[in-house]
Amino acid sequence: MKRETKVREIPGTYKILDGLLSEKYQDYIESHLKDTDTWRYRESLVDKKGPWAHLSGFSNVFLNEDGIRNNDIFNIVAPITKIACDHVGYNITSICYARSFLTLPIPGAKGISSPHVDIDNEDHLVCLYYVNDADGDTILLDKMDMSEEFDESQELNILARITPKKGRILLFCGRQYHAASLPEKSARIIVNFDILGAYRGKSST
Repeated sequence: MKRETKVREIPGTYKILDGLLSEKYQDYIESHLKDTDTWRYRESLVDKKGPWAHLSGFSNVFLNEDGIRNNDIFNIVAPITKIACDHVGYNITSICYARSFLTLPIPGAKGISSPHVDIDNEDHLVCLYYVNDADGDTILLDKMDMSEEFDESQELNILARITPKKGRILLFCGRQYHAASLPEKSARIIVNFDILGAYRGKSST
């Protein structure tokens, strides 16, 4: 018996911000992330399992539920959230997670990683920062998670594809299903923040 997943349709609400960070700051972030020795290999960069291709690569956790784990890099990248959120009028209550992902190119690679949300059952804002120019688009899908489990037979349609560009910031509601496409030509490095708060006068959804 097919289990229905509690999701709701959403409009195309996301924000792409280019040019907010100085080139000097962009270069500073890129050089530190490329040179750090705290990367850890993971067979899958998302925890959800399913029929989609899995995205293997390296992760680097700066902040999680146990607190700050890499203070030096966290202090370097954390200002991204304030700059972006101030620009769009989002009041930050706290940053739940801050981490970076590095995906190596796979020639001829096809498909996307498992559609997922970072935090189940909680309104939050996702802030993605693209460290370098790369292929391997971020995929935003057309439904929102309203429960803890995802029915992998649920049909999801691509709402938008955002190409990694050095210095680019992507903001979207954290309940929105999203994924990453597999890079074929270049290493892809992003910084991912999950933020609690609200747009001024509105919820994060």
